Amino acid sequence: MKLLSQTASCAIAAALMAVPQQVAAQDNAPAPAPEQPQPAEPEVPDDAIVITGNSRSVVGDVPAEDVLDARDIRATGATSVAELLEALAPQLGSAQGRGGGRPVLLVDGKRISGFRELRDLPAEAIERVEIFPEEVALKYGYRADQRVVNFVLRENFFSTTIETEGRFATDGGRAGGEFEVDRLILSPGKRTTFNFQYEVDGALTEDERDIALDPVETFDGDIDPRPFRTLTGSSEELTLGSVIKRPLGEATGTINLEFRENTGQSLLGPSVATLGVPADSPFADGAAFDLVRDAGLGPLARDRRTRTGSAAFVVNSAPGDWRWSTTGSLEYVDSRTRTDRGPDTAAIQADLDTLDAGTDPFGSFTFAELTPRDEAVSQTLDASFDGLFGGTLFELPAGDVAATFRGGLNHLTIDSRDFIAGIEDEVGLERTRLFATANLDFPLLDNDSPIGALSVSFNGEVEEYSDFGTLTLVGTNVNWRPTGRLRFLGSYTREEGAPSLSALGSPVTVDPQARLFDFVTGETVIAETRTGGNPDLLADTREVWKLGFNYELPIESEDWDVSLRADYVSSRIDNPVSSFPALTAEIENAFPDRFERDLEGNLLSVDLTPVNFAERNNDVLRWGFNFSKAIRPKPPSAETIQAFRERAQRMRAQAGNTQPLPDGQQGPPGAGRPQQQQVQGEGQQQGGEQQANAQQSQQQGPPQARGGGGGFGRFGSSRGPRGGRLYASITHEVTFSDELLIAPGLPPLDYLDGQATSRFGGTSRHRVEGRFGLFNNGFGARVSVDWRSATEVDSGIGPLQFDDYGTVDLRLYANLTERLDVMARHPWLRGTSLRLGIDNVLNERPRVTNGFGDIPVGYEPDLLAPEGRVISFEIRKLFIPRQFMQQEMRRRGFGG
Repeated sequence: MKLLSQTASCAIAAALMAVPQQVAAQDNAPAPAPEQPQPAEPEVPDDAIVITGNSRSVVGDVPAEDVLDARDIRATGATSVAELLEALAPQLGSAQGRGGGRPVLLVDGKRISGFRELRDLPAEAIERVEIFPEEVALKYGYRADQRVVNFVLRENFFSTTIETEGRFATDGGRAGGEFEVDRLILSPGKRTTFNFQYEVDGALTEDERDIALDPVETFDGDIDPRPFRTLTGSSEELTLGSVIKRPLGEATGTINLEFRENTGQSLLGPSVATLGVPADSPFADGAAFDLVRDAGLGPLARDRRTRTGSAAFVVNSAPGDWRWSTTGSLEYVDSRTRTDRGPDTAAIQADLDTLDAGTDPFGSFTFAELTPRDEAVSQTLDASFDGLFGGTLFELPAGDVAATFRGGLNHLTIDSRDFIAGIEDEVGLERTRLFATANLDFPLLDNDSPIGALSVSFNGEVEEYSDFGTLTLVGTNVNWRPTGRLRFLGSYTREEGAPSLSALGSPVTVDPQARLFDFVTGETVIAETRTGGNPDLLADTREVWKLGFNYELPIESEDWDVSLRADYVSSRIDNPVSSFPALTAEIENAFPDRFERDLEGNLLSVDLTPVNFAERNNDVLRWGFNFSKAIRPKPPSAETIQAFRERAQRMRAQAGNTQPLPDGQQGPPGAGRPQQQQVQGEGQQQGGEQQANAQQSQQQGPPQARGGGGGFGRFGSSRGPRGGRLYASITHEVTFSDELLIAPGLPPLDYLDGQATSRFGGTSRHRVEGRFGLFNNGFGARVSVDWRSATEVDSGIGPLQFDDYGTVDLRLYANLTERLDVMARHPWLRGTSLRLGIDNVLNERPRVTNGFGDIPVGYEPDLLAPEGRVISFEIRKLFIPRQFMQQEMRRRGFGG
C-alpha cells in the first residue's frame, strides 16, 4: 500500500481541526484569472458534511437567537462542551427559572439522555451551536424557564484527546491540576465516547492569607487558629464515563454510563477542651467557671466522600410528520460526611464533678483522643422515565398547528443517618412523581401578512406527588416577527412547585466552629451551625411575566454582525423555599427558636435548615448587544509553501513513489502559488460552502430569515470568506425590585435598600457580563469581565458598605495545527494546542467597610475571595488515526 505523505497528513489535519464544517473539497470555487490557473478540485462526495445555519433545525417556528459555526467555537478557546457552555454563559442566562439550572441541551435537534452525554465532547467534533429562547423548550416537553442549546455534530470524526493542566494561586498556598483522556468515534448514525478524568486541588489555610488574628484564649496560652482553618478545602475527583449511540431500525438509541468519586477535607479550627469546674471544687473560689485548655490534638477536620453511579438512555425516532422519543435514567449516590467535635473530656469532667482532689483542672493533661466523630450518611436513588410524542394536528392558512405531549414518572428515595453528639437519628424519605405536559402551537399570521408572522402557544402540566398531592402549571406564549431581523416574545407562566426532597430530608450536619457575621451585633463570631433538610416545608406558587425582543442590525457588510437583545421579567413567588439569607434582626425576630445566644447577646448557635417565607417579588431587565467581525485569513508565506513542497517530495521519495501529488498540488491545501492564492480561509471551504448552501436551499425550499441576533451573531451564514474572528458580547442586568416578605403583617425586606441576601451583601442593582475575543491564524485570546454594583446593608453597628466588585479573566491559546509554518518544520506537533489562563487578572477582592471606613473582622478581602489570581497552563494533544486520515485524504483528492 502506498505510504502516506506525513506532510500531506499534517495539512489535512489542519483542515480537519480548523474547519470541521468542510470535510470535502469543492467543485464550485470562483473561477481564477486565466493567467493564474488553479488545480482542479475533486467532486463533493456523497457523504460530505455540508451544514448551514438553518433556523428550522429544531422543532417550532422560533428562530435561533445565536448561531456559532466551528470557527466561532474555536474563537472562544473552549476545548469541550462544558467549557463552551461556560464561555457562553452570558447568552445562556435566563431570568425566568428557579435559578441554577443549565439550559436544555439537544444534539442535531433531538433530546439527549443528560448533560453527561455531551459534557466532554471535544470542540473539534462540533459543526455548529444554536441558542434558542426559553419558549423552544416547550416544544420538547420542558418548562419555559431555560434556554435551549442545540449542538450539530460532525458526521464523521475519530480522535483521541489527552489533556493535562496545572494551576496555582499567585499569592501562594493553593495549587491543583487535572488530567483527562477522551476517545471519540463519530460515524453516520453512531457515536462512541470514552472518558477518564482526574482532578485534584490542595487546601488553602487562613495563615496563608492576610486574615486578622482572632486568637483562641486558653489557660495554656493563646492559640493562633489560622493554621487550623481552611479557607478552601482540599479535594480529589475521579470520573469514568462512556456513551454509545447506535441505530435501532429507523430510530437511534443512546446509552450513557458514568462513575464518579469525590473526596475532600476541610479544617474547622484548633482542638480545645472546655472543662466545667463546680463552685465547691477545691480548685474554685466558691464560684463555678469554665476552663479552656489546649488539647494539643491538631485541627478539627471534616472529611467528605461522595460516590455516584449513573446510567441513562434515550431513543429518538426518525424524522417525520410525527416524532417521538423516550428517556430514562438511574442514579445512585452514596455520600458520607464525618466531622470532629473536639477532645474527649468525659473522664476528666466526671472526676471534676465528683470533686476529686487529685484531678487538678490547671494541671498537666494528656487528651488521648477526640470524641467519636459526628457522621452524616445518605444513600440516594433516583429513577426516571418519560416519553414524548409530537407533530402536526392540522393546517391553518398561516401554517401547521403543532402539538407536543410528554409524560413520565420519577421515583426518588433518600435514606439518611445522622450521628451527632452521640445521638443517632435515621430518616427515610420517598417520593414518586407522575407528570403529563401538553403544548399547542397556533400560527395566526404568516410572513406575508402586513404586520409579519404571528403565532401563539398554550402549555400546561399536571404533576402528582406522593407527598404533596397535585400541582399544576399553565402558560401561554406569543411570538411576533414583524420583519426577518426583528422578533418579539411575550409569555406568562403560573406554576406550583414542590421543594426538593433533599431540602426536605438531607442529613443534618453540625459545624461546631463556623465563621458567621452577626448583623444584629455587627460582629463576626464563631458559632455552631446546623444544616440539612426540613420536612415541614410547603410547596410554592410562582407567577412569571416576560417580554423580550431580538434585533439584528441591517449592516450591509459580509464581515460584520451586530445584534441587540432584551428581556424584561417580572416574577412573584408565594411560599418561597430558602435558607436564611443573612443573620439579621428581622430574620431572628421571625424565627427566634432557631437562634441561641448567651446572656450577653453573643450568638452561640443557629439552625440554617431551609424555611418557607411568605412572598418574594422580583423585576429584572436583562439586555445586551453582540458584535462580531470576520478577519480575512493571511495566506501562507512563500517559504512555508516551499517547505511543504520539499518535505512532501522527500517523504514520497523515501516511500518509493516519485509521482507528484494529484492535480499538481505540491503544498498545503489551498496553497497554490504564493502570488496567486485565493483568500478562502483554511481548508478551501468557501466554494464548497456556497455549493452546499445552494444544495440545501433546493432541498429545504426558500431560505429562512436570519432572525434575531445574539451571542456572537449569526456566524453560521456563508457571507464571505472564512478566517479569524473578532467578537464582543456584553450583557447588562438591571434589577428594579427585589423584596422578601418574611411573614404576613411584617414589613418586606428590600434587598436593594439595606437588607442582605447573604453575608456578601444585598442585591446589586446592576450586573454586567462581557466576553471579548480574537482568533486568527492559530492564535487567540478571550477576555471575560464580570462586574456588580455596590450595595449597603444595615447592621447593629451602622451600615456596611459593600463596594462594587469586578473581575477580569484572560485566556491565551495557540492551536499549532493551524500554523502551517510550524507544521512544515515540526509535523509531530500536529493536533497540539496550548492554553494559558489567568483568572482574576488584577487580583481583585471584594471590599467591605463600616461607617468608620474600617474593614470589619470577618470581612477581610482575603476571606471573601481567598484564591485571588490563579494562573493555569494546559497542554492538549488530539490524535487522529491514520486510517481516518487516509479516508479524508482520498476525499480531498490527495490519493490513497
